[in-house]
Amino acid sequence: MGCCLSSWRLLLPGGAHVDRLPPKSQRRRATRRATICWLPLLASISTIATARSSTRNGTRGARSSSRGWRSTSHRSPQLSNSAFRSEQSCIELVGLTVSYGSTLALRPVDLTLYDGVTGLFGPNGAGKSTLLRVLAGLLRPTSGNATLFGEEIRASRESIRRRIGYVGHESGLYARLSVIENLTLFANLYGVASTRVEDVLERLDMSERRTTQVGALSAGLVRRVAVARAVLHEPDVLLLDEPYANLDDDASERVSATVLDWRAPGRVAIIATHGAKRVKAFADAGIIIQRGAVISYRRRTATGYEVAT
Repeated sequence: MGCCLSSWRLLLPGGAHVDRLPPKSQRRRATRRATICWLPLLASISTIATARSSTRNGTRGARSSSRGWRSTSHRSPQLSNSAFRSEQSCIELVGLTVSYGSTLALRPVDLTLYDGVTGLFGPNGAGKSTLLRVLAGLLRPTSGNATLFGEEIRASRESIRRRIGYVGHESGLYARLSVIENLTLFANLYGVASTRVEDVLERLDMSERRTTQVGALSAGLVRRVAVARAVLHEPDVLLLDEPYANLDDDASERVSATVLDWRAPGRVAIIATHGAKRVKAFADAGIIIQRGAVISYRRRTATGYEVAT
């Protein structure tokens, strides 16, 4: 009733002064009108509440999906594809730490990463991007060591740079050049045939945008071109930081298909994302990182998941 009286001006045509109470008979009629007026809104609120409840349940499902990497009882043998894995040790991290001033962005990390696709899961600010930048040779660790196929990762080493394809938060593309000009430039740097450029464009459904300047593309389209650049020279190591950002379902599936086309024995990919569901569908291993510390590392087997060492 208090709500109806305080909203009197809205309930009666012409309104009444908020400080003056109308006659009792008018108040009763207004209350009935208010009830009728509020019924559709109450129904909408009920619908919204139900949707939010479903969203929360979906969120919990996504979280449990992420936690599934920790549980050996979760099995998806149909997703395991050992043909693309040779159990080759590709990346070794020993006591790796990164500090920004007094802030410890990466706590001591000790990992052995094998060939295949590894999902790197965790909330924003967990340290995913920092770890990828170290592996890409763009950031020197504060302490510890990181090796790629037995060779220490350093940006100054040409042999390392040529084996890595990296997509960070920045696209690494030239905004004033067209899509095809960007990819042709990088293809020439790596000695890649022009036919490979066309194949990658078609795979990511970017052929019709080939002559469009990168600066005129949407954020999602730029992301797809960045992924194309990263896989163009068929690197042995593919590092993708939030590759699905700003992408719809169809574009996301094309990115996943591109990664699967690239995958081969002896190659390793690390895909960082705060949403585990999409990557987990085809990943061979999963790492969960929180506050700079690796809290779980599991590898997919034919019967489920096992703790990786």
